[in-house]
Amino acid sequence: MLCGLLFVGAIFLDWDKFICMMIIFSYFEGQVRILLGYNPVARIPFDILLVIGILRTFIIQKKFIDMERIPPLIVRFMVIHLAWWTLELFNPTGAGPLPTFATAKYYVFPFFLFFALSLRPIDIKSKFFQQFLIIMLIITFLECALCIHQMGQGAELLWKISGNYKNLFKKFSNFEGFFFRPWGTTHAPGSAAILLYLSLPLSFLVDFSFFKSKKFRVFILTSIVVIILLSWFTLFISQIRSALIKHLLITATYSLIYFTVAKNKAGLIVRTGFFIVIIGAIIALNQNAYNKLDKELNLTSSLDRLEVLANSNVTDHRSGFLHALGYAWEKTVYPLGYGPGMCTSYLPHYGRQRARLIEYDKNDFWALDNLLCILIA
Repeated sequence: MLCGLLFVGAIFLDWDKFICMMIIFSYFEGQVRILLGYNPVARIPFDILLVIGILRTFIIQKKFIDMERIPPLIVRFMVIHLAWWTLELFNPTGAGPLPTFATAKYYVFPFFLFFALSLRPIDIKSKFFQQFLIIMLIITFLECALCIHQMGQGAELLWKISGNYKNLFKKFSNFEGFFFRPWGTTHAPGSAAILLYLSLPLSFLVDFSFFKSKKFRVFILTSIVVIILLSWFTLFISQIRSALIKHLLITATYSLIYFTVAKNKAGLIVRTGFFIVIIGAIIALNQNAYNKLDKELNLTSSLDRLEVLANSNVTDHRSGFLHALGYAWEKTVYPLGYGPGMCTSYLPHYGRQRARLIEYDKNDFWALDNLLCILIA
């Protein structure tokens, strides 16, 4: 029924309403996938709905690219990227043309969404969008609260909901007990962290002038600050360090921009300083609160896991840019890399092909695959 309503929305809703609907849907479709055992019925609808909405936009606008909005240089780079991806379909070390074509979801499809958004930009000042932002603040708060609750209850809470949380994939067994990460409403342990940092910019699009009541404006601003702080805590217990860093960087960037354009900078500094002092005092004086949280949520284990990861070689295979560049320099015999998707388990074909290439270091699949994507995309 839900898919039917979303399908009708993709065909008949205005573009801005459709995009907002899909953003909300993205928060929950992961859990639907788990509960239905990764049935194609649960995996495909999100992609199909986006395709319908995008194609509808192209048809209505009667063009594919708005050259007045997109600089020619950007278009050239996109053409080069698409040419590279087309060439990768026939990469001899890849998983084959059809499995590689499936990576279009990541390497090609986002460009179509970008073109559609450039053709029909969303009016972020509209009443509808501002109301949508308030809804997203509520959803973000609930997602954080759910993750914290799951952290306190442990994996057993999710197993009671569905055995798929434990048995659907073998890797799920790695996130039990000491290594448990909250799922939220997503498809994998700790993945709620990705939703939190991707949706964070929406919090900074709230137009306070839209709300006539001064008290309500103060309430919304306070809510945004509280949700950001709550998100940091959720990111910490989720143990997705890259997501936490991105969330902090986005927050710092928007705060700097806001401070730059603010008219009353002195007042802003005073309010910010006052807020920091209050938060610091609460943290410093309320050691009992931390002890209680530690008892309920096992915060010490989160700190211990970070220390274990930092002092071990568990993440050594996650090569950085310079490491990947070194691989490319040494192994120019593979000018096309190992093929898109070969560092993932998105389809079983990638794992089978990796198993066939037994003479290659498995760590190289990550390095060269992602290096080529960074350099060309």
